[in-house]
Amino acid sequence: AAPRADRWAPLDLGRGAVLDLALRADLDGQYGAQVSPRVAAEWSMGPSLRAFAAVGRGYRPPSFAELAWPTIAYATAVGAARGERGNDALAVETAWGGDLALLGGEPGGRWTFAARAFALRTEGLIRWAIDGEGFWRPTNEALAWRAGGTAEGSLRLHPRWTVRASADLRAMVGSARCRFGLCVVTHPEPANALSVVSAADLTVRATIALGDRVACTPGHATDQR
Repeated sequence: AAPRADRWAPLDLGRGAVLDLALRADLDGQYGAQVSPRVAAEWSMGPSLRAFAAVGRGYRPPSFAELAWPTIAYATAVGAARGERGNDALAVETAWGGDLALLGGEPGGRWTFAARAFALRTEGLIRWAIDGEGFWRPTNEALAWRAGGTAEGSLRLHPRWTVRASADLRAMVGSARCRFGLCVVTHPEPANALSVVSAADLTVRATIALGDRVACTPGHATDQR
């Protein structure tokens, strides 16, 4: 592949807003041309508050191992699998992703916080699965969605007392099966398929720090549906 990337200087939109544009073009002898644009913006709403947003496209061609993995037959079947092999008919995996962030406070200040969210839509996701003959084999799935977010903050109650907390949420939404933290949607959907299948994992942590020492770290809670 022969990559070519063009990036312009950030555009000052005034009132603390900045726009950043980027464009990448890849000319691949096997998979053709792939164009990956990216748009990002940042807005400073004051000395202690900033917002950020970005959206862009990317792609990934199959790896050599995925294309040319040798056919291996197990001496004894492992569950439903009796071997593994590559797939020289794999197509390119493409994705659109977006990020949002809200940042507050100043480094070294009394308080700070950060909230971030992301979403990723992938077409042609390359995933290893057992085929009809019982072999592990990489295939292109039709569509996959993944989304999540994080929030964290700190508050200094005393020169040597600081409270820190964080939360992490990752969720998948689709109309088919969810596995390994990823929802895969196949089309066409069965007539009796549920319109939404959700899986969420929430982790919360809190820490009290005395100077450079941690005085208390409560356990984290996880909730999955």
